[in-house]
Amino acid sequence: MALQQFVSRFTLLTLLLCSGGPPVVATGNSTFVDNGSPETSPWMVYFYINSELKCVGSLITDQWVLAERFCSPRIGDNSTEVVLGIQNRLSDNPNAVKRNLVDSACNSESIQARVSEICFFKLSSPVSFTNDIQAIPLASNMSTFYNNTSIWGSVFETGYTNQTFESLREVKASIVSNDQCKFLNQPIKMVERERCVQLEGSSPCQTVEGSPLLTKVRCQWVLLGIHNFMSVSCTGPVIFTSVSPYQEWIHKTISGMRPTFVTVDSTGSDKNFTCSTEISAGSTSTTATANTMTTTANTTPTTTPTTTTTMDSTGTTTTTTTTRTPTTTDDSIFSGCDNLIHFLHFFSLCSLALFLHVLFDSSEM
Repeated sequence: MALQQFVSRFTLLTLLLCSGGPPVVATGNSTFVDNGSPETSPWMVYFYINSELKCVGSLITDQWVLAERFCSPRIGDNSTEVVLGIQNRLSDNPNAVKRNLVDSACNSESIQARVSEICFFKLSSPVSFTNDIQAIPLASNMSTFYNNTSIWGSVFETGYTNQTFESLREVKASIVSNDQCKFLNQPIKMVERERCVQLEGSSPCQTVEGSPLLTKVRCQWVLLGIHNFMSVSCTGPVIFTSVSPYQEWIHKTISGMRPTFVTVDSTGSDKNFTCSTEISAGSTSTTATANTMTTTANTTPTTTPTTTTTMDSTGTTTTTTTTRTPTTTDDSIFSGCDNLIHFLHFFSLCSLALFLHVLFDSSEM
């Protein structure tokens, strides 16, 4: 009997521990994905001005939201309403909550005819954290993210002039080095706290005001920055404002619950990009040249060949192909959350089988 009670309690504890795997969430098109993408994210906050969707923000504590000043030009007049807890963009969301805004704090820097800034908006009352409402960590001031870092952004499928809640989508993107971005977005100037992003399969004119720039660190999503400037044209990179340089200011400005900061360490370099202008007879063209262009490995181990293209100063191009051996960051099966989750699921099934075996043996005695 004592052994049976021990096995029962051990099995129950194991099952409880194994329930913390990646959640399965409903996306906007009613399909299901794991948390490999940030669709219908629990930290997303939707700003409505006079019942019209204006922009989006990100919940960073139980009462503060990170967004652009554009999201709410007027505070305290109840014209702006924010909605949290939306997990399905095409149907009812019974767990959604609404709040008004009572305060704001912005850090701005004028750059030519535009402004680089981040703003925090205070909700009329704190929200309770649930499966549908969660705060997202911010990238710390010790973070590094280089060219080709894999990230996610938000766009309106219908374009900038027809913003609808149902058309909001998350898309993959990658960071572009600041030198390259400055070249592609001439004559727009940039400051060091800004980053450039190239969206995959979407136009910069589809980007969402206030939308977060996200990356995944181990088992959690981290906010790197927010949308700032869509680009000179609808073809160039999008400019985001990084949050990491503002860590000290954020700590001094936000009251109540403290936001969480996570250090993001990416590999790579932004130092190899150079710009040159080539003028030939009869035509003028501007060319961007990278002295060394290396494909950066993504966060998922892979055995597929990696192609590296090197261009020297004479214009000679050399291409080499290498095979990357699957590794984890600390050479153990416990490095990634996905590996650990599979192990825990197997362990829980074994424990359940052992429990049933002992239970039936005891009943026969």
